[in-house]
Amino acid sequence: MKRKGIFYILLSVVAFSSCTKWLDHSPYDKIEATKLYTTEIGAQKALNGLYLSLLHADLYGEKLTVGTLDVLAQLYYIPVDHKYEQLREYAGELDTHLSVIWKRMYLLIAECNIFLEEIEKNAANYSPENYKLYRGEALALRTFLHFDLFRLFGPLHAEDMSVLDKEYIPYYGHYTAVATPYSTGIEFINYLFKDLDEAIALLRGDPILTEGVGWGREDFWGYRSFRMNIFAAQALKARMCLHTGDRDNAYLIATALLSNRDPDTGEDNRFSTIITTSVKVTNNLWEPMLFSEFLFGMHNLRRDALHRSYFSTDLPDNLVLFASDVYLAKLFNELDDMRATVWKSVDRGGTVRVREFEKYRVNTVKETDPGDPYRYQVQPLIRAGELFLIAAESAETPAERRYWLEALRAGRGFLQNNAWNVTDAELPELLRKETLREFYGEGQYYYYLKRNNIRSIESNSTTYDFPMEDRYYRFSIPNEENKNRNK
Repeated sequence: MKRKGIFYILLSVVAFSSCTKWLDHSPYDKIEATKLYTTEIGAQKALNGLYLSLLHADLYGEKLTVGTLDVLAQLYYIPVDHKYEQLREYAGELDTHLSVIWKRMYLLIAECNIFLEEIEKNAANYSPENYKLYRGEALALRTFLHFDLFRLFGPLHAEDMSVLDKEYIPYYGHYTAVATPYSTGIEFINYLFKDLDEAIALLRGDPILTEGVGWGREDFWGYRSFRMNIFAAQALKARMCLHTGDRDNAYLIATALLSNRDPDTGEDNRFSTIITTSVKVTNNLWEPMLFSEFLFGMHNLRRDALHRSYFSTDLPDNLVLFASDVYLAKLFNELDDMRATVWKSVDRGGTVRVREFEKYRVNTVKETDPGDPYRYQVQPLIRAGELFLIAAESAETPAERRYWLEALRAGRGFLQNNAWNVTDAELPELLRKETLREFYGEGQYYYYLKRNNIRSIESNSTTYDFPMEDRYYRFSIPNEENKNRNK
């Protein structure tokens, strides 16, 4: 990536109609970096540009949420001659998918580094408290991106932590046009935790702690659940601890937040007052994105186009992503689960009955209509529901695991004491199902499979379980990256 003093920012996406000042509507493509960062408004525009880049189709707009990762996790019915038939088999265009994800992720990491360097140069132009928030958000966002690269291209270390001594992927702690050497797993993890701890310290003055999420606030500090706020950074740390084998700290952080305590200080942080952790169901309707639980997410004005590109019944059989009725009947085998309502039965003929995935559908009504569960054009990246699952997965005792699964399910339409009827031997399967139910269409279930070294996956597309091999969990560095390094 070449840097020529011009910082490119795409502002083709705007915020909610009710928060028009959250992003600047004025269209522009290029702003000289020397001018952009000399004012608070310029720094804020640059930070918005980083968040908007997450929506790219090669990142969380498609591939890392509804697309590639869920296809690899066998979550869709993909018949013979389907566009993704080879991808489902970890063949065909998989290398292409991984290559563009790698390239786009590291490009955005470079942009985060440019932002961090420029605001440091211009720190005297900002209020000290605002500077801390700008730096904290950017550090946390850079960690978020690095960590997902590690989850994809890093080791399968569920049973053998010694594999962390090997080299895997590069860490970029500053902007450079020169390829950085690969880091060992342990080096890489230590870099990320150091960055995230600094980010959390900087975000101690986050407005979310005193003023809440800021719905309707018409300035830069509103709508905090679309940013790397302190809750999102702390939840990211719990996610990182769980995946890297530190279950004790994963449990401590997740349970502290859910108990309204700061994980580091133990002080009351009003978490459940600020973030709704139990979804209200009215007249059998609920908001399928669980918007009120967002700790970090995106406002995606293309969400309906996303639905029409992947899930619409208007698509031909070789393009549409359905799920088989048999698969869903096993997954949603309890009538009270509101998450099952995003699946709509359709008649496509043929021998396999399928259902349409409506989670990403958007109704053509005003977003302010409180009666429409599909009114918000948003996508989640971190939700409070994940904290319950982290607590359950990292719990030491079956009783603790039941407690946190019960707490999650109580917010999904289940009657009380439902999880307590499960035997100890059945708890791992309940945890797996809850993880899949919670994250369908969000790209997170693949990481659960990798983290737990699951060797056989129930398939949507075949009558047999899909066997998982080591190479399906630890992807090779893209060829283009190796070629560039060898030049």
